[in-house]
Amino acid sequence: MDTIKITLVDDHQIFRDGFKSLFIGEACYQFISEASSATELYGKLKYEKPDVLFVDIELPKITGIEITKEVKKLYPEIKLIILSADKSEYSITTAIKAGADGYLHKDTSIEEIKNAITTVLDGGQFFGESVASSVFRGFANRVRDNEQNTTVLSDREIEIIKLISQGNTYKEIGEKLFISTRTVESHKNKILKKLELNTLADLICFAIKHNYISV
Repeated sequence: MDTIKITLVDDHQIFRDGFKSLFIGEACYQFISEASSATELYGKLKYEKPDVLFVDIELPKITGIEITKEVKKLYPEIKLIILSADKSEYSITTAIKAGADGYLHKDTSIEEIKNAITTVLDGGQFFGESVASSVFRGFANRVRDNEQNTTVLSDREIEIIKLISQGNTYKEIGEKLFISTRTVESHKNKILKKLELNTLADLICFAIKHNYISV
């Protein structure tokens, strides 16, 4: 497998140093550059482009959202993941609409970062567990207000979405509802099928597209 080239944009040196340290000894990842601002990033992209670009939202002068739009316009082949301390519905929604391929909270683990990298390079979208919970919560709170989708999803299925939004595992959901883990997963699969979606990441995008997330 080819080495995966990574770049990080964050205005805090201590965070950039910590992030880079996560990949020490990882032969399949190459941390090729870092930047503290959009201007610095754009200069470096002229000479070497990463496979995956991690961007913070809160940056001086030009925000991570604006960077996302610009990078996706100029370099659509670069996969871009927002890595931020902000997991509000507004920021998540805005980032995805701007073209971000994924969104991770800064308290994420190296395992989740690696999963995100693999997923976006395979053409998918990735949302960290705590980020997904925020989006599912907004979806669950608003799905009943849409006449079309209340006829599609049953009360139990909406309940499943709510429990997922609270960060419960399939096992925990099963224990709360007195059903098996397999039944929980079956409900999840039915939800995706009814909405003509393939993954939970698709459900997040569906929620954003149909304005189930408050902005």
